[in-house]
Amino acid sequence: MESNGLCSQKQQCLLQTAHKKKDVNHLTEEMTQQTPVKIHLKTVIKQDTESESYELMLFGNFYQKGNAFFLKYDEEVEEGTVHTIVKIADNNAVILRSGAIKMRLSFHMDVEKNGSYESTFGTLLLSTKTEKIEHIKTTKNEGLINLAYDLLMQGSSSGKYEMSINYKEA
Repeated sequence: MESNGLCSQKQQCLLQTAHKKKDVNHLTEEMTQQTPVKIHLKTVIKQDTESESYELMLFGNFYQKGNAFFLKYDEEVEEGTVHTIVKIADNNAVILRSGAIKMRLSFHMDVEKNGSYESTFGTLLLSTKTEKIEHIKTTKNEGLINLAYDLLMQGSSSGKYEMSINYKEA
């Protein structure tokens, strides 16, 4: 390939243009509009013949990045503050928790996915067998996320979980 001044200048211009586009895309992603939302989270855990139900009302933020939707919220527990991000896209989802509790759960329809839970005793291996992933948007900043899954801890069943997350612009 010939390396004359014009070719070199043209390549630099193309590279600069590519970097500018990348920078604009990066800024656009960084500036994703987050909408404050009120969240109603309900979890039902079934183990053998027993059933437990937990409900939380909290505030957080909802936003979309590409084809993925995100809910971010903080929860106060005995150990301190837990920062949670729920990501849902197509037929998969992820729940990330950090702070006082560190946990990662991945969900994909009909596929067993590995996850983890960090405790003072060490890291426990978790896995999920997802039965349902559903995201129903009723308006731009309002909707319902439903997850149903079997949770396995260190390979043993820890119960069947049904989680519903209603969110609505606050």
